[in-house]
Amino acid sequence: MFNRTIAVVAIVLAGAYIYSTTQITELDFGDPIGPRMFPYVIAGIMLIGAAMVLMESVAKHRETIPQGEPATIDEIADMPADRPGHVWMLAAVSGWVILYILVFERVGYVISTSVFIFGLVAYFNKGKWITNIAVSVLVSIGAYLLFHRLLSVGLPAGMLAF
Repeated sequence: MFNRTIAVVAIVLAGAYIYSTTQITELDFGDPIGPRMFPYVIAGIMLIGAAMVLMESVAKHRETIPQGEPATIDEIADMPADRPGHVWMLAAVSGWVILYILVFERVGYVISTSVFIFGLVAYFNKGKWITNIAVSVLVSIGAYLLFHRLLSVGLPAGMLAF
């Protein structure tokens, strides 16, 4: 059930993202692809990922139903449910994302993204401190260099200006 909830939320967010992308003004000069292509690609990847999670969830659910005759409502009710902690985990991650958004401009991309990624990987990859720190810092710096330096995308420097 949790995976289906995540998939549905991702589909709704992708839909909102696509709608927001349609609101981007296109100019008559500049890149022939236009500013909408990258957001459409991101939304497409998000939709594909959500569809894959949804298909996997449905397949797992079918495996739990006994083969042969159709399952009764009582049999379905007795099937193991997802852990109740999933709702709290979803709420915690959502709160973490909101906090990241709120401090992003002031603190800057590299620091806020490093802390954000570290918080997530420290929770999901418990006990691997060196790996978690390395991943969070290297991904943040790598993405900053790629987008800011190579692709000239403006990212807030915040406390670090390099």
